[in-house]
Amino acid sequence: MRSATPRPLAGLGALALLVAVTACGRCSPGGEPGAGSSRMLTSLPVGSAAGETIFSPDGGHVGIVARTDRGATLFLDGRQGATYEDVRGLAFRTGGSGYAFVARRAGAEFVVAEGAEGVHYDAVGTTLFAPDGRVVYSARRGDGWVIVVGSRETAVAASSDPLPILSPDGRRIVFAGQRTGTGKSHLRACSLELTACVDTPDHDGLTAARRDGSGLHLAYVVEDAGRQAVASVTLDDPGLAERSSAAYDGVAAVALSDGGGHLAFVATRGTDTVLVKDGVELPLPGAETTLELVVGRSGRVLCSVIVNGKVLAFLDGKQVGGEYEGIYSPVFSPDGSRFAFVADRGPKSFLVVNDGEGPSFDKVVTPRFTPDGTRIVYRARSDGRRFVVVADSVGKTLREHARHEAVFDVTIAPDGKSIGYGVVTEQGVWWRVERL
Repeated sequence: MRSATPRPLAGLGALALLVAVTACGRCSPGGEPGAGSSRMLTSLPVGSAAGETIFSPDGGHVGIVARTDRGATLFLDGRQGATYEDVRGLAFRTGGSGYAFVARRAGAEFVVAEGAEGVHYDAVGTTLFAPDGRVVYSARRGDGWVIVVGSRETAVAASSDPLPILSPDGRRIVFAGQRTGTGKSHLRACSLELTACVDTPDHDGLTAARRDGSGLHLAYVVEDAGRQAVASVTLDDPGLAERSSAAYDGVAAVALSDGGGHLAFVATRGTDTVLVKDGVELPLPGAETTLELVVGRSGRVLCSVIVNGKVLAFLDGKQVGGEYEGIYSPVFSPDGSRFAFVADRGPKSFLVVNDGEGPSFDKVVTPRFTPDGTRIVYRARSDGRRFVVVADSVGKTLREHARHEAVFDVTIAPDGKSIGYGVVTEQGVWWRVERL
């Protein structure tokens, strides 16, 4: 239920005190990082070990956590903030200026938003931005967790992190709740004023929810009387009506298609492991452990499992590809006609598209199809350098971008015509925009 944070393909090494913000339009070859539209966001410091490095969604801002023996400091676009015992979880407000992060001092944790410290708690969990700019987060006081929206706070909601989720329109917040006295668990949806709350039915247990690409549909595992089922809700439903699957001995993985039209999960019944696709069971013979699961908009389901010590991929219950030592980041093309994933064999990593294998690198991560499905973009590492690779729809390399010390997660423009990503060079931290 946490949102992904862009992370480097590898560590940045030692960084120093961040100094200035410099910008350039279309940089010359001598200005690094090469051809294309590049903007330098900050120079590199010397003397501090860098922690999290996070870019704003539009690539216009960057925050770097620098650590010394005195503590941790956030440098935002080169501006040095206060020093705390620890700093983590930087979040930028989408579509506007604003930032927040979690800091620790004297054993307490608190949210720092726009430089202002919030209420101190024993721990702070998930941190989000509401569309109106209020910071939403979970926090622990003593043995209980609460939900905080701006200056408002719920009564104790649960004994563990309630993992708040905002509806796509930002009008509702959904979080895991716990019934006082019985310890039963449920999902609760409230307005951002923490009023007009409704609950799903109570269960003996409830896991963190998975959401679809639209953010409107949630699926999660519930447990009752020692059996598990997959439940789902839609966040634009005022009553938060819960739909539930049949019960199994255990559920190992859950996934929703973008738009919430299809639901799949892997379950066990006795000694049998099955893939449940929109309520239909498909056998997964010999499956020992389920690793990853993804559902395409067309309803096709791809999962990776361990069988006899080898990692295999199954498409709608039938094995595809070969035997690997690892499978990561499975993804479908928008129309569901193609799938891709990263595979490991020996010391090398490569992209698999349908049954075809791409070139090998030291490491490959985060493949994504463009909106029209004609290209695949992923990051790779070779000989200690990181770079972005653009491949066609069958995995054939079209272009390798310039190589750098670190390359961060790639954003594909909605029109599919360009990509943006952060890089680190000897000169500084940059935001790159490349035409596809």
